[in-house]
Amino acid sequence: MTTPRYEVGQRVWIYDVNGKRMFGANPIEGKVTKIGRTLVTVERFGQADQFRIADGIWNNRQFGHNRRLRTDEEKAATERHVAVNEALVEAGVQFKFGAPAYSIEQLEAVLAVLKP
Repeated sequence: MTTPRYEVGQRVWIYDVNGKRMFGANPIEGKVTKIGRTLVTVERFGQADQFRIADGIWNNRQFGHNRRLRTDEEKAATERHVAVNEALVEAGVQFKFGAPAYSIEQLEAVLAVLKP
């Protein structure tokens, strides 16, 4: 059995993948209020949303929005990955077809060679 990702009272971050065009790319802070067998309930702005525990995807997709749930650790890893990708682009490295399929450690090693 795996270690649970969420605990009641834990701070989590909600990313609205499609809503970032309207609301910006900043995640919204929420708090875990209930953990079920397959869903976790998160309260934000006094409103409760349910997300699947397995993958963190919003359980009530409607109106074209696609929300994803991230823990503090996952948010930090995402921000680290974005920062390394931006630094690589500044150094002249461009990836075709979106984000590369390399680990963050591999990308940081390439960046260390390019920027002594």
